[in-house]
Amino acid sequence: MARTGIAPGATANHLTMTPMPQSLFSSQRWRIYLLGLAMGLLAGVCSYQAAGLTLGFFFAAIAMPSLLAPVLAAGQNQWFDRFFVVSGIADGTALTLLIAVFTPAISFWQWVQFYLLILAWVGLLGAAVSLLIHWRISRWIASILVTLGAMLCLTWPLWLARVLTQSMVNQLTAVHPLFSVNALVQQRLGLWSEQAGVAYALTNLNQDIPQRLPSTPWPAIAAQLILTAMLLLLIRLTGREGKNG
Repeated sequence: MARTGIAPGATANHLTMTPMPQSLFSSQRWRIYLLGLAMGLLAGVCSYQAAGLTLGFFFAAIAMPSLLAPVLAAGQNQWFDRFFVVSGIADGTALTLLIAVFTPAISFWQWVQFYLLILAWVGLLGAAVSLLIHWRISRWIASILVTLGAMLCLTWPLWLARVLTQSMVNQLTAVHPLFSVNALVQQRLGLWSEQAGVAYALTNLNQDIPQRLPSTPWPAIAAQLILTAMLLLLIRLTGREGKNG
């Protein structure tokens, strides 16, 4: 009699309940990536239509993925799928920024730095969602918490205005995604504080406390990559992903 490889007492139901391992680059994962790519492209095109080739367009390249990445990441069942979808968002957003390469606004090398900054930022948001889901927090609550956290990180010049010191400003500015973006386009598009309108009136940066933009986006990119690695390590050290993941 031919051997079937089925353990004694095993049934067909036991076998069908065992999930098959998914290929690293399966067609399903590419569909997940294309979903993120499409959303990133849509957000980028809408931002360009609304703001034109201004500093606001480049700021939107960080702000819009901050809204999209947690929601789309939370909709995926595995942490690797989450990184596929947020990578798609980063790619789609960066593709729209290519428009600026054909103008004096930025060079191709500056565009590469933009892309890496966006990718590191959405990767951090995806890792944060994965950690909260790993801790058995509802995936949609996790997406809301991460979105709120991202907005707080981006807007600290407003809500920390009353307690900011020169030392705090120097340290936080160096790793802030939006200020890193401004540093890349400052020569052509000017300073955020010259264009912020109402927001400028709500903060004391460049008023009571002088601010110097980072000379390069690499500290922000490195900080986000380090935080992402720490979150993934925390997931690994605390066991397998929970059922909510």
